[in-house]
Amino acid sequence: MRLHTYIVKRSFVIILFILALSKTRSQETTSVNSHSTTDKRSEQSKIAVVTLRIAKNDSRYSVSIKNMTVVNTTKTFLNEKPGKMNDDDLVCYILGKNKRTIDTLKILQPLKARYEYPNEDGTIGTKTVDLPENEVLLRFNYNTGMKYLRVAKARKNKKLKKVATLVLPELN
Repeated sequence: MRLHTYIVKRSFVIILFILALSKTRSQETTSVNSHSTTDKRSEQSKIAVVTLRIAKNDSRYSVSIKNMTVVNTTKTFLNEKPGKMNDDDLVCYILGKNKRTIDTLKILQPLKARYEYPNEDGTIGTKTVDLPENEVLLRFNYNTGMKYLRVAKARKNKKLKKVATLVLPELN
């Protein structure tokens, strides 16, 4: 009798585990920079993957598109609520042919690298290093109406200064 009760309880636990696992798989969410993805499974969409090269010489920034590809996927990117802007954050506006904003992405301090290390006293130390240049990967929902990428830098007074407006490469 005890063995039968044990088997029934064990089977019930296994069934609950499988149900929980299948539920979390169908609600999969991954955070990517200022966007998150959700698994749509039913219809395909296009995601642009853009590699930006960002460089700083003295106080002047330069930005260029190193590479851009479009991939078909069942995941779509959802906008998260905008957060606080820090000095040296960049904002990318994806513009249509009439230069109206279609989407906005925030790049958090792309020219700063943060390193963490254990201190001898058992605490975690951090060091922030300024980089002269860096490459950043942007991912966003893509449609053929997207023609430009405008990049602006956040200033200490929370205002944005335009750095560049780049033409997005034509893709098939």
